[in-house]
Amino acid sequence: MTWVTDVLSDIYTDFETHVVHIRRRRDLMLAIDLSYHSTLSFTFNSQPVEKGVVEILVIGDTRSGKSHTAKAMQRHYRLGDMINSEGVTMAGLLGGIDEGASGRGRFVRCGRIPLNHKRIVILDEANEIPLEILAKFSGFRSSGVFDLVKIIQQKIPCRVRLIWIANPRGDKDVDGYSHGVESVPEVIGKKEDIARFDMAIIVSRQDIDKKHLHRVHKKVEGTARWSSDICHNKVLFAWTRRPEHIVFGPGVEKKCLELAEHLSDSYSDQIPLVIETEQPIKVARMAVALAATTFSTEDDVHLVVEKEHVDALGEYLDSVYQHRSMDYLAWSKKSEMGELEPVMKALGKSGVTQVLRSSRITQRKFEAIFRDKEAGTAVWSELMLIGAVMEDTKGRWLLTPDLIKKMKQSQLNGLRERPSIPLAVGLGKDDGAEDDEGAWE
Repeated sequence: MTWVTDVLSDIYTDFETHVVHIRRRRDLMLAIDLSYHSTLSFTFNSQPVEKGVVEILVIGDTRSGKSHTAKAMQRHYRLGDMINSEGVTMAGLLGGIDEGASGRGRFVRCGRIPLNHKRIVILDEANEIPLEILAKFSGFRSSGVFDLVKIIQQKIPCRVRLIWIANPRGDKDVDGYSHGVESVPEVIGKKEDIARFDMAIIVSRQDIDKKHLHRVHKKVEGTARWSSDICHNKVLFAWTRRPEHIVFGPGVEKKCLELAEHLSDSYSDQIPLVIETEQPIKVARMAVALAATTFSTEDDVHLVVEKEHVDALGEYLDSVYQHRSMDYLAWSKKSEMGELEPVMKALGKSGVTQVLRSSRITQRKFEAIFRDKEAGTAVWSELMLIGAVMEDTKGRWLLTPDLIKKMKQSQLNGLRERPSIPLAVGLGKDDGAEDDEGAWE
């Protein structure tokens, strides 16, 4: 325990009693706080970071407390705009051209997100936003400017802290996935859009303290130690810090880089929540936000990021990403494709070539390659089991980037020329068949 974890425990113990009234949601409360307490910009490793705001993604089951927690904290902080995303339009969220009335001509009308420039927006039910609209978010999420290119062209400032709250698409539960992190691409779509999140958290109904829900609670006497006024002012303190006010203590920047390296080594970028080239900045953003959450200042002017903040952040991210609901670490290990070798040996060079030529993949494709239904089913099942194929938003099965890379490499590594049925069915139990002998007939 450090002073940082002590402060966080004090805050969220208080929140459980006086603000949120749900237990076992401290990980979610901290994720929300990292976005709320993020700063607009700062300097890290001698380079200006223009986008200091933290953007988080929360995916969870219906009635798992995610929206309730965010709404309760929003009320307590008295800051933030919570938008129900069901039925939203591009113009309503970002803006568009208004034709005007009575011949007044065209003018730009800003949507809800640009109207909250330098503040925070909570997108509830974000899974209801069509993927084609989500794709339009890329520009302002990266640059902090919404570039409206219509008959009237205008650049609209739009540097906003964003909290996305979503259910899995398709009425699934979190526990319906082998690994909860697999819900992220389904909800968000393109990899470049996933990569702009600083972190994600997956919550399940199973995590809630059900005994607490069905217990008669006594009326709580007194008021919260972390009162609405205190928390409101603490958030505003973070929002008003300029780059010259944010100080990294001795050795803290190096510690941020070490944490970024640890995360990059541990978690796969095939679901790009962790990206090696961008992770140092993501870590720095969240470390600054954590310092503001714990009100780390000595003079009420400068915000000081200390080593304890980076240590606590690392423990927190690992606990979230390794939690059973998300299982990002286990998924990352599986995506390394160490289990793919038997499949490659079964396909042989000609089979690999045929698979790589396919824009999409099906079980029937493998049955045709092997000219044997049992062999095709066996290979397809193995690829599904190790996560080597993925389903896109249109229900088509595609090769994962890892699988494509491995297949391209395998063509140079002494494989049989043609598929081998005995090896395919046994998936790795080589019966000593030589090259092409009996492979097709």
